[in-house]
Amino acid sequence: MILAWVAAAEEIYGVSGSLEIGCDNRPALQMLDDSFVIKPGHSDKDLVRDVVALRKKISSRVYARHVGGHQDELSNDAPTCSWAIQNIRLDGMAKKHQAAVKKVL
Repeated sequence: MILAWVAAAEEIYGVSGSLEIGCDNRPALQMLDDSFVIKPGHSDKDLVRDVVALRKKISSRVYARHVGGHQDELSNDAPTCSWAIQNIRLDGMAKKHQAAVKKVL
């Protein structure tokens, strides 16, 4: 989704720059690499193809950062890294969303 926003901003406002995307899923981050190639039989091929196409469309430099997942479950110490804190917050939001969807279905 962030790549679509960047593509729109570049097109509408004529801007470009750089951004850093953090994710706890290494295979998802690999799609952001300029050398990524979709392999036959790749799961979710249509989604992957769209991500790769958006990445190639934008001129902004994209940096990928792996953020360790489930850091709140690893120890009693509160994570101090802002990336970890955001990952925990977003994981919580995703779990609430999944629970709400299950209730509807």
